[in-house]
Amino acid sequence: MTAVLKKLTSVALMLSLTVGAFIVLAISVVVMTAESLVSSLFSPAKAAKKKSLKERSIGEKGVSRESQSRSRLGTSS
Repeated sequence: MTAVLKKLTSVALMLSLTVGAFIVLAISVVVMTAESLVSSLFSPAKAAKKKSLKERSIGEKGVSRESQSRSRLGTSS
């Protein structure tokens, strides 16, 4: 009788731990998916607002070169 009771207790404990592990896994997958979606939605907006230092310096050089060439030609836009 005690052997059967130990076996049932053991099976119930293994089953409950397995179910608990699957619940934790499902929650973590949902959280990681949500985090990925949020970061993909906000990254383009943040990137559009912020230009890197290299992009800004290239943009400024391009504008200054363009304005220099226009001033040499005597034209303006």
